[in-house]
Amino acid sequence: SGPRELWRSDDGATTWTRLRGDVREVFVDPRDAARVWASSRTGSPFARLLRSGDGGASFETLLELTGDARVTDLDVDARRNRVWMTTSDGLYLAEDDRTFVRIDARPREAVRVVGDVGDVLLVTDDVGIFRSTDDGASFVQVAAIERAALAVAPSDPDRVHAWRDDTLLVSDDAGASWDDRGVPGSHFADVEVD
Repeated sequence: SGPRELWRSDDGATTWTRLRGDVREVFVDPRDAARVWASSRTGSPFARLLRSGDGGASFETLLELTGDARVTDLDVDARRNRVWMTTSDGLYLAEDDRTFVRIDARPREAVRVVGDVGDVLLVTDDVGIFRSTDDGASFVQVAAIERAALAVAPSDPDRVHAWRDDTLLVSDDAGASWDDRGVPGSHFADVEVD
């Protein structure tokens, strides 16, 4: 796919303002809509992670990835005021929402991350779901569903859903164990968790 643009509406989608071009992924802080992160390749052969503190009116470059690496997901750990980022090159953590440091542990090609599950970090890659209880220093594989999307129930941080295609897994113990709740022949494009 070609470059995508980032647009913003402040009046319920009646009018729109173009903020920037060549945006690959956009992540909005669920606690503060003025804090926005975006990945882009504008003006660089490498993927960059950008941050805005004013709802996308302006952006600063936080990190430039090397080679073919790309940002795949970002999760705000609201409880500890940290930001986790997965890339095709590994896992990164920012303790201050802008200074990302690479966590050199498996999974190497992480695609999704959930960092606000109690004291647990969940990451998915091409092999399955991995769980860390030591801030990403080590991981244990807990499910064999590759490249799954993850969502934490706002009403219960120990309840986590993972899905891909016709598979829906649910955990009630912060990802330590999973129950298959999928419906054969169905396809999960997205799941909303409350």
